[in-house]
Amino acid sequence: HYADDGALFIRIGNLTRDSVSLDLSDIQRVTLPDATEGVRARVQSGDLLVSITAYLGSVAVAPDDIEEAYVSQHVSLA
Repeated sequence: HYADDGALFIRIGNLTRDSVSLDLSDIQRVTLPDATEGVRARVQSGDLLVSITAYLGSVAVAPDDIEEAYVSQHVSLA
């Protein structure tokens, strides 16, 4: 569901070990279909994002002004 426009899609590469800020220097966007379970992958302000595959333990905190965003299957929300 990658798209040129749409919601921010947070991937493991957007998390670092240097800070708790998202690295948005390389972003991907998605357009979700109407009948999707994207609700559980939607990021809300203040969410803790943790990498759960590959580069384990990278973290970020979703900023207060986060736009509509979703995490990939490699990133967990808390």
